[in-house]
Amino acid sequence: ANFDIVLASRVLEYIPIENLAPALEELLRVAKKTLIINFFLEKDIPDHVGAQLPQYCRNTISRSKLKDFFLERNCAVSITDIYKPFSDNKIEYMDRFGNPLSLSSWVIEKPS
Repeated sequence: ANFDIVLASRVLEYIPIENLAPALEELLRVAKKTLIINFFLEKDIPDHVGAQLPQYCRNTISRSKLKDFFLERNCAVSITDIYKPFSDNKIEYMDRFGNPLSLSSWVIEKPS
């Protein structure tokens, strides 16, 4: 609990799925009150999907599993995935390399 706000932007998709929960626990540990996470590949799917590439991972994070993780720790979760004026829908597209993107920003408030 050393930092008022902790930001993790577009990094959690790159770590092995088995290290995701410990990484989230560490982010919560160092945050006094607020954790902000920006995802580039978070979807409303039942489970995380691991993708091991030659040099790194590029995983799709499950919204429901992630939300459950934080709710089990009595955190409040706010998700923004519609970015006006860009779109009235969740921003999902293929990047120039043919990789899917699904953008969202999460604000997690630890219990008082």
